[in-house]
Amino acid sequence: MKISQLRCLVAVAEEHGFKAAAERLFKSQPAVSIAVKELEKTLGVALFEKGTGSQLTPYGESVCRIAHQLLDEYQRSVQAMAELADGRKGSIRFASVPSLARAVLPYAIEPFVARHPDVDIHMSDGDTAFVRKSVLSGDVDFGFCGESEPDNRLVYKEIFHDRMGIVCSKRHPLANLKQATWKHLKNERLIGNGTMDIIRGRAREAIDQHDRFYFPNTTSLLAVVQANMGITILPQLVLSSGATEELRYIPLANPIVTRSIGILTLARRSLSPAGQLFYGHVLDALGQVKF
Repeated sequence: MKISQLRCLVAVAEEHGFKAAAERLFKSQPAVSIAVKELEKTLGVALFEKGTGSQLTPYGESVCRIAHQLLDEYQRSVQAMAELADGRKGSIRFASVPSLARAVLPYAIEPFVARHPDVDIHMSDGDTAFVRKSVLSGDVDFGFCGESEPDNRLVYKEIFHDRMGIVCSKRHPLANLKQATWKHLKNERLIGNGTMDIIRGRAREAIDQHDRFYFPNTTSLLAVVQANMGITILPQLVLSSGATEELRYIPLANPIVTRSIGILTLARRSLSPAGQLFYGHVLDALGQVKF
């Protein structure tokens, strides 16, 4: 049974004749007649009453209704596939580190959503380890995070660097500095966090001298720092997201340490058309980030 045969059946029934059906379908009348006869042969039952031309049998009426439904569903399916192929519809899942999710991504996503209103977007946030795990498991299509250990299952594309600095309460003695060095950490209560794991070399030596509290959750961390219980080290992007007016960010120098931010994808898995469009759009938008 072919879709073209069902189209011929419906056209003959609706146009009340083979000639009119042929004109509607831009086919020859013999071609329409052959298609209907082949359909009757496949089904094993007559669809039109003998001697009446285009009068449907009771069985033919039932088949015609089913053919209508099949053709409507077929057309909807073809349309849906076309919309998925050109990115007009689809579903995009991604994960992001919280600072990027708050400070930058909403502004990057908004123009895409305006141009692609029928694309569903699902975002989850967590630290780089969470993003990495989500991409590896297939729970998300890609993730925005810091660079982590090399893995041939993953592809990391760097977008920009985010400078590390001291974050403290505006009541803290360091709050009025324009820039600080790692020596300023001496004698300070340093509150650790997961992002500080990227710090290496002389800067690492400076922070390893401290017995630190440790708060992996950014919200809790900033609350403790705001209460002036100590200072922490975070990328500038965390404070660019308007975390609170009660906190200060002081860039660190000698040496300057930055966090890499990029897009993480599976190495041997392609993105959907909508996902590819979104990937390219956000990549362009984040590539223009300035602090």
